[in-house]
Amino acid sequence: MGDLYYTPAFPMPHLQDTRTISLLLPPSYYTSNRRYPVLYMHDGQNLFDNALAYAGVEWQVDETMARLAEEGIEVIVVGIDHAGEGRIGEYNPFGTGKGDLYLDWLFGMLKPSIDETFRTLPQREHTFVGGSSMGGLISLHALFTRPALVG
Repeated sequence: MGDLYYTPAFPMPHLQDTRTISLLLPPSYYTSNRRYPVLYMHDGQNLFDNALAYAGVEWQVDETMARLAEEGIEVIVVGIDHAGEGRIGEYNPFGTGKGDLYLDWLFGMLKPSIDETFRTLPQREHTFVGGSSMGGLISLHALFTRPALVG
């Protein structure tokens, strides 16, 4: 399994907030010089740890990535914790929702920071987003409205 890191207060000036970011590096990250695709996942607190996950059930992303790595598929996973009570508004791109501001932050601030700090493949065809429920909605919105940035 790869190494897992947390940044507890990554700035979000677009939304006047901060967010916990979790980052899972592939198992070969420190033993190779290769670059990796990146998967940005919403509701990041659900990805790796039952103690942090909604209803106490994590999505087992680290276990899944370890199995994929055994098959030669390695990806950097960036988990973005949601806004708690503000989750619905932050992931909603319609009406009074803040979804577009959230995506502006993701692609304008977070992604450049990840690309600068880690050995990523920064091109759109190596950049992915994912989530469930409202996290899925904002992922689809990113695909449709920012096709030059996400594949």
